[in-house]
Amino acid sequence: GLSGLRIGVIFNALGAIICTLTIVFIVGWKLSLVLLLFTPLIVFSGIVQGQRLSNTKRNPTGSTKETSWIEKGGMVSVQ
Repeated sequence: GLSGLRIGVIFNALGAIICTLTIVFIVGWKLSLVLLLFTPLIVFSGIVQGQRLSNTKRNPTGSTKETSWIEKGGMVSVQ
């Protein structure tokens, strides 16, 4: 679901996009068209990256399992 952290990240990203578009429109409208052209690609890559990160959390494989064992060993030795 949408937790407080996710909503904050979404608002932060929307604010950054709006500020960027405003600045780019002021500087040069041609540059803003280029930015708008690549915006869907950037959004799509962000979605794919988020899905991969969430899948890694759910189903650790290979080096991720090994890392978690190393982290657990470090926590035990600290305690």
